[in-house]
Amino acid sequence: MLHSALPLPTDLDSLFVPYFKLNIDELFIFMTTRRLLSASSKSTYLQVDGTYKLNWNDFPLLICGTSDSQRHFHPYGIALVNSDEAATCYIELFKTLKWSVPLVTHQAYVVNYAMCDGSKGLTSAQQQEFPAALRPMCWPHVIRRCRAHRTLVPKDKWDELDRDICFIQLCCNEYLFDIASNLLIQKESDKQLHAFKEYFKKEWIDKLKYWFEGAALRHPLTNNGLENWSEKLTVAGFSQNVVISEELETLALKWSQDVIKYATPIPWNIFETVVPTSHPIMSIQEWINCFGSNAFSSFSHFKIWFFCKEYVCKHTVGLAVAFGYHVISKDRMPLGPKKRGGPKKSSLALLF
Repeated sequence: MLHSALPLPTDLDSLFVPYFKLNIDELFIFMTTRRLLSASSKSTYLQVDGTYKLNWNDFPLLICGTSDSQRHFHPYGIALVNSDEAATCYIELFKTLKWSVPLVTHQAYVVNYAMCDGSKGLTSAQQQEFPAALRPMCWPHVIRRCRAHRTLVPKDKWDELDRDICFIQLCCNEYLFDIASNLLIQKESDKQLHAFKEYFKKEWIDKLKYWFEGAALRHPLTNNGLENWSEKLTVAGFSQNVVISEELETLALKWSQDVIKYATPIPWNIFETVVPTSHPIMSIQEWINCFGSNAFSSFSHFKIWFFCKEYVCKHTVGLAVAFGYHVISKDRMPLGPKKRGGPKKSSLALLF
């Protein structure tokens, strides 16, 4: 492989090229730093996208990296390529990551999730280089594509159908998604919806189904952070320890104080526990019974309980606080409303 010299271990932020290929038909140059590549050891979630917003002489760039639970993007590097649609460019990128990451981290690069758009080139490359990785789809990309086909649906029926699609996106595992998507297809018996049902089933159930939250739980199902990063190249890395911001702790504390009033966890199985919502329509035990026997009679019946939260991290911290797994220091406790009047120590000064 053609590559430049690897910087010294103490030189974290010097740009180097771990691999490049130049000939008449191909152009591939991967650029990164030690600090950027070191972030890959903290995550098995890979995001890849091509962009024309940032280019060189009209050659596009491929950007790869990962995102944390708060949807903050952490780049691994960028690749200058001759095309962001060809499978060969993505294959070169994946091979480069598998070869160059161990140079910095001294461990094999493992990918459990490969977040990409729906391009055939990306799909082919992922299946070849990371065949065991699950292929989550960018949720905003999915809903935009569905809304672009709204002309297949009568105007008076689209709003409800749009809400139903957004609802099943919050399924917490594949089993529930299969139930919900099948019930949704069965629900729409109107012949006027036949064309959209065929499109939706073919594209977003049979071909690319992993756009629901449970497909990559605790990972963001959006490439928005990656796409925005093309406008500013930043050097970033993961902390060895979990750091919870003061704002998040304060928000989680307030939420946990509310949830502890009604939240009595109920065992779901030997590994998982269900915590009820603050406004349940169906009892948790009734839902567990329906789940175990797949006894949901219709999509409307299935829809009366809620799924994953959009920002899992906030509610996870809140539950950890509520049940004693995370202790918030006193200096982060909300002080409450300020008392009226000045402090007692300043009262003497007012006499002069």
